[in-house]
Amino acid sequence: MSNIQLQIPNSLYRNVLAMAQADDTSVNEFINRAIAEKLMQMRNDSSVEQAYLKHRANKASRTDFEQVLAKVANITPAAEDRL
Repeated sequence: MSNIQLQIPNSLYRNVLAMAQADDTSVNEFINRAIAEKLMQMRNDSSVEQAYLKHRANKASRTDFEQVLAKVANITPAAEDRL
């Protein structure tokens, strides 16, 4: 894990602190999740990523999927796994 020193305006820090407390988490955890969410959003918006996903989707085979799915045991899920 890396450490960084981050300078942010006091007003932004107060908002982050309030949101982290409302979420019952640390400021560090809150900022880590915010960065991860932003990176995921940017990755999803990327045209390169979209092209890659389309390429992978075009390689997919319904028959292969059904063959893999057929290997899954047909059992009733445990109580804690039910929706």
